[in-house]
Amino acid sequence: MVKNEYLKEDDVPAIPTLDASPQVVAYAPADAAAFEPDVVIIAVEPAKAMILFEASLRADAGDAASTILGRPGCGVVPQAMNSARSALSFGCMGNRTYAGLPDSEMYLAAPGDKWEAVAGAVEEITGANAAMESYYRSTLIAEES
Repeated sequence: MVKNEYLKEDDVPAIPTLDASPQVVAYAPADAAAFEPDVVIIAVEPAKAMILFEASLRADAGDAASTILGRPGCGVVPQAMNSARSALSFGCMGNRTYAGLPDSEMYLAAPGDKWEAVAGAVEEITGANAAMESYYRSTLIAEES
């Protein structure tokens, strides 16, 4: 990555890493896993990432002033694990190439032990966003009149 000038040598220390290499890596749908996940990773459109991140805030699993990761996209896993907070990533060229992440999607990674609370807050956050959208649209109509 440094040789191809994708990263500068100075960028490397800032990339989130795990404290230790995992013994096992297992993947499964979040609602059907036969194990407790360390991290739940979701590829979503930005508007849905907004809802999930707001749900993370509501579930006390996020920080409002969170940093969003660019490259490498895989850094979102240790970022969520090490901070015990939801993390966002735009994905990176390697991830988009190998995992097939479309240009229209990005990642949200939530700590596994907080995932149920995050998922549980989605309906409430979706309702709040719908109410705010209605309010914003009504103020636009009033301003245009």
